[in-house]
This record gives sequence, C-alpha cells and structure tokens, in this order.
Amino acid sequence: MSDTIHLDTSHIPLLCGFLATFQAHIEELLIRFSRLSELRDNVPESDSELRRHMNILLWHCSLELDWSIRAYETYRELRDMVQPSSSELAALWAGAYGL
Repeated sequence: MSDTIHLDTSHIPLLCGFLATFQAHIEELLIRFSRLSELRDNVPESDSELRRHMNILLWHCSLELDWSIRAYETYRELRDMVQPSSSELAALWAGAYGL
C-alpha cells in the first residue's frame, strides 16, 4: 500500500521549519559527539568497561547523526522540488506584468 503526498508552495514554510529543526539538532549532535570523543580519549586504557560504554554512546550518537542528516537531505529535496526557482519566478512576474 502506498500513500501519495501532495505538496505545493503552501508547504514551504513547514518544510523550512523542519529544516531549521533538523539543522539545530544536527549541530547539537556534532557537539555531543565531539565532547564524547574527548571524554573517551581521557578514559584510561585500563578501564575497558568504561571505554566500551563510551564507544556504545559514540556509536549511538553517530547513528542518530546519520539519520538526522538523511532526514534533513530528504526534506531539503522536497522543499527544492516545491519551491519555484528564481528563473521560474522571473517568468511568472514577466507574464503577469507583461515584462
């Protein structure tokens, strides 16, 4: 069973809102990943259990980051498909005002 999504220019603000939310989340995840990496690097080699837990946290963070980037790209493509290009807008203005 497939569903069809109908998008038009009225959805652009919603898509832009999704993009802004995903971008902020991606930035937070990058900061979190960086901090976790620094923390893991400071854990002594002898503490293998803590290092293992840190590696799991880093793995989880990287998976969430990957998913967020893919979702961002999908919503960006949807927005770009719906949003008229500058040449299309110029043609619309020219047609409307006889330019």
